[in-house]
Amino acid sequence: MEKLLQIGKEFGLEGEKLLEFVREQQKLEEERRRKEEEKEEKRRQIEEEKEERHRLLEEDRRKEEEEKEERRRNDTERAEVREDRAKAPKLPSFVDGKDDLDAYLQRFERFAATATGWASKLSALLSGRAIEVYSRLSEEAAQDYERVKLALMKRYDLTEDGYRRKFRVSKPEVDESPEQFIVRLDRYLLRWLELSHTERSFEGLKDLIVKEQLLTLVQKS
Repeated sequence: MEKLLQIGKEFGLEGEKLLEFVREQQKLEEERRRKEEEKEEKRRQIEEEKEERHRLLEEDRRKEEEEKEERRRNDTERAEVREDRAKAPKLPSFVDGKDDLDAYLQRFERFAATATGWASKLSALLSGRAIEVYSRLSEEAAQDYERVKLALMKRYDLTEDGYRRKFRVSKPEVDESPEQFIVRLDRYLLRWLELSHTERSFEGLKDLIVKEQLLTLVQKS
């Protein structure tokens, strides 16, 4: 304001005219600042719009690249599945609900004993719940036959505890002869012993029976 008063005096203004001059100059200064601010705000908006357009373009480009990569992976996976099926052991496919998975795995291992890539070859023969188990494994686990086998056996209750229960509660099936039932019980017992890592000796069997009795008492209490 002092500067405006000085300028007005240099123009020979005094009193009310000097004050009016100062007020007009202040209004002009305020108007100039407002226009500068509007100009700056508009410039800022333009920059933000440019950045947003650039971001959207980059995002579209990234999504397009991801979609291309996904299609490429899918094409590769389908090609690998076709190749695996072509190279699969000459075995009938596993039928969920009909075939015994444990017996099927043993048969598969005999056929595949000299082959590589067991996990992918087995996957080409699965169906039903079995293929669901395989599809839910990580990419790393799906390439490891032992991990695939373990996941399948857990899903079908082919574990130490599963075979223990089968041995304890199984009853003869319709049209199953006593001899066939005995063979089935014998297989359940042997698998129970194998999966529990029980030594096949009197001491080993004794320890197993004692543990079984203890487990039964704990469950009843």
